[in-house]
Amino acid sequence: MPAAEPWLSPLACQFMADLLERTIDSGDDAEHQRAVQAFLDELRPWLHRVDCPAPRATFTVFSEMALEPDRDTVSAVFTPEGLAFFRAWLRRRGLDPVMSQS
Repeated sequence: MPAAEPWLSPLACQFMADLLERTIDSGDDAEHQRAVQAFLDELRPWLHRVDCPAPRATFTVFSEMALEPDRDTVSAVFTPEGLAFFRAWLRRRGLDPVMSQS
């Protein structure tokens, strides 16, 4: 997460938890992909073109993810499309992704 936006970190963890809840019981890769796609499709009404003007047909949500050595911290880096969907997730929750308020 960018240091200039520390408010993103706890919300990003909630976003990851929501995504994990949708995919945790996937039996195989195809089922996992369908669950991720369903999660993202539900966010499309809140997606703004300015966040991601030309999303690729296929993409990952995170470019990096790591469990920190203390085992209490997860770090993640969104792809451009992943960040756009994270911002859509914030909007769905009534939060302004730029101002961190509704």
